[in-house]
Amino acid sequence: MMRISALSNFAVIATLYMIVMTMQYFYDLERNKYIAPPATPSASFIKAIDLGLHSAVASFLWIETRTGIPNLQYGLKKFKDDLNLINTLDPKFNTPYVYTVLVLPESKHPESLNAAIEIGEKGIEAAEPNWKLPFYMASIYHINLKDTANAAKYFDIAAHTSGIPEKVKLFAINYGIYPNYRKQTIAIWQAVYETVKDEPTKERAKAHVLHFEILDFLQNAAEKYKERYGDWPENIDNLVSKNFIKEIPTDPFGLSFKMYKTEGLVGIKSEQ
Repeated sequence: MMRISALSNFAVIATLYMIVMTMQYFYDLERNKYIAPPATPSASFIKAIDLGLHSAVASFLWIETRTGIPNLQYGLKKFKDDLNLINTLDPKFNTPYVYTVLVLPESKHPESLNAAIEIGEKGIEAAEPNWKLPFYMASIYHINLKDTANAAKYFDIAAHTSGIPEKVKLFAINYGIYPNYRKQTIAIWQAVYETVKDEPTKERAKAHVLHFEILDFLQNAAEKYKERYGDWPENIDNLVSKNFIKEIPTDPFGLSFKMYKTEGLVGIKSEQ
C-alpha cells in the first residue's frame, strides 16, 4: 500500500515537473520577442502529458496565473488565455472564477469589468456552486457599474447558494431596501473582508471600508455645518477651521477630499 502511494506521489511530482519544463520551453521560444508574452500551451497538449491529473495541473497552473492580477503584466488576452486553459482542464474548479471576479476590476485595463463579468457568468454556469462568485458579481454591478437591477439579481443568486454566511445572506436578501447607497457599499466590502482568506485582498477590502467610512464621517460633519450656517461649506477645510472636526482623516488610498457645494456632497478631489 505504501509503495502504491509512493508511486502515486512520484507520478504527480513527475507530471508537474513535466508541465513546468513544457511551460519553460514555450517561454524560451518567445523570450527574444520581449513585446510578446510567453505562449500558452493548448489544453489538448497538456492533457496528453499530464497522466490524467487534469485537476492537479489546473491547481498548479492557477498558482502562477493568479499573480498576474490585477497588474496584467502580459495583457488581458494572455491572462484570459491562461485562465481558459485552467478552466478547460478543470471546469468545476471555482477558485479562479471567484478570485478573478473579485480582483480583476481593480485593474486599470479598460476592458477589465467586461472581462470580469464574462468570466463570472461562465463560472456560475460551469463551476461548482460558490456563493462568493455571484456575490462578487453583484458587487461589480453595484460598485463599478451602478446597475442596481443586475446587482439585485446576483445578490439573490448568492443568497440562495448553500454555504453563504447568515449575516451575508441577510444583506443579500435585503439588498435594495436601504436608501443609503454608501452604507450598502460598506456592507459589501465588510462582507468581503470577513469572508476572504487571501491576505492582500483582505487588506484591500478593509481599506475600502475605511475609505467609505471617512466619506460618511465628512458628509455628516458637512450636514451639521449646513444646519448651523444655512449653507454648505465652501471647502472641506472649513470643517476643521469651524471646529466641526479636529482634522481631515487620512484616506487609505492616498486620495484627497473635496466639498461639492452645489450638490451638497463630500467627494474625491480630482487630480487635475
